Amino acid sequence: MTQRHDSKFFVLLVSLCTTLLFSSGFVFLPFSTMRINMSLDEDAKVISLTDANGYHYIMGTFYEKNSSDLQTDIFIRKLNEDFSKQLFEIRYGGTGNEYLVDAEYQDGKLYLCGSTQSVDLHTTGDAIFSQAMGWGDGFVAVFDLEGEVQFSSYIGGDSTDFCSSFCIDGNQMHIVGTTWSEQFPITPDAFQKRLYGNTDAFYMQINLTPPTIEYSTYLGGSGEEFCEAVCVYNHEPILFGRTSSRDFFLTQNSYNQSFNGGEWDLFLVSLSSGTPSYSTYLGGSRNDFASTMELSPQGLFYFTGRTYSSNYPITPDAFQLDLKGLSDGFISVFNAKTYSLEFSSFFGGDKTEYPESITFMGNTPIVTGRTFSEHQFPLTPNALQKRFAGGWSDGFLFCLSSTDHSLTFSSFLGGNDRDSLDSIIWSGQPNQIVLSGRTMSSEIPTRLISYVLDQTENQMWNGFVMKYWLPIP
Repeated sequence: MTQRHDSKFFVLLVSLCTTLLFSSGFVFLPFSTMRINMSLDEDAKVISLTDANGYHYIMGTFYEKNSSDLQTDIFIRKLNEDFSKQLFEIRYGGTGNEYLVDAEYQDGKLYLCGSTQSVDLHTTGDAIFSQAMGWGDGFVAVFDLEGEVQFSSYIGGDSTDFCSSFCIDGNQMHIVGTTWSEQFPITPDAFQKRLYGNTDAFYMQINLTPPTIEYSTYLGGSGEEFCEAVCVYNHEPILFGRTSSRDFFLTQNSYNQSFNGGEWDLFLVSLSSGTPSYSTYLGGSRNDFASTMELSPQGLFYFTGRTYSSNYPITPDAFQLDLKGLSDGFISVFNAKTYSLEFSSFFGGDKTEYPESITFMGNTPIVTGRTFSEHQFPLTPNALQKRFAGGWSDGFLFCLSSTDHSLTFSSFLGGNDRDSLDSIIWSGQPNQIVLSGRTMSSEIPTRLISYVLDQTENQMWNGFVMKYWLPIP
């Protein structure tokens, strides 16, 4: 799950490469070489999905090499089961800029959300909003598995809006994001009917058959809110983000009854019939940032982010009890039934970490991202790459026990420049996952992976997708 915190748009250049190379049980399958020119906050991501028949869908944001204005669009590329053949590529966007932030496969369809600056984005006849509403809007789109658009709509108000994440629950699409709009489309029964701060989070529930807004509300205080993730438990959404508001709405059973400190705290909100049944701050005395969240098969919410707070709430059974760098990643687990903190741990080394994705392989939670830490990152003896490979950042991947949350696997994955593991899904096969991400590395340790990497220009990123077999019981 990805996020965007301002009105910048990032750009990618995609070119085709069909090389498949294998080495020592680790498979690196570059579906393409993507030269990506972006700002240094590196929020543009490569997302991979796999359908019920084993076909792969790689998607992201790109720009044409010869485009003078660096206009960005979204691409979706379909590959066969072993990545050896491209079945189609489609592009989605208008004359402005589009930016993909989240995607999901569900019941034979591909669901996407993101942001657009185009006034002529293709919308379908049943669009909720067929015209651009403000300077920048969110969008949602649904494609079939042959790349045909089934539904496409703007989401927004009179100013700037972007969609950060969504969750599909039957024919309901639960969408969250951030808005600057005083005239954002909210329903008469909204919990919060007006914009309180400079920016507020929003939550919108759409019925997809036919497309209608079932419920929509602002969510925020007098400061700023950025909602980064949403999951659904028993048809009720739980929202995860960050806030600077000292007057954010809280329930009496909240974990923290007051703002913890710094400029940003996390928030966790559960809605029941549109009204918060649970709402809490979470964080420490310095800045805390939300990243992504997923629901486990046992009904536990796993959420990650990064924190500068040495007193971020950590449970005694954490695999890392102390903050090691300027900021570290964290992984925390909430029980959706009792709203209790079941587990929480730092993870990181001597610098900083950016978690990007969570998934479950059965009951086993897996987290990926990127780290700038050359030393002290928590690794396990079965790590495939035990040393930071060099450059600015390496990707990382770790697995937790589903019973006691101990580390069962943790490894670097990277080369001599910048690397990030952006997206992870379970293939359905025992211990096999599909990873996608970005690299600037021209050298990757050959004992890990071996492939032909095009020479890059102007520090441009290369996208990749790989199958990976985890060495865990």
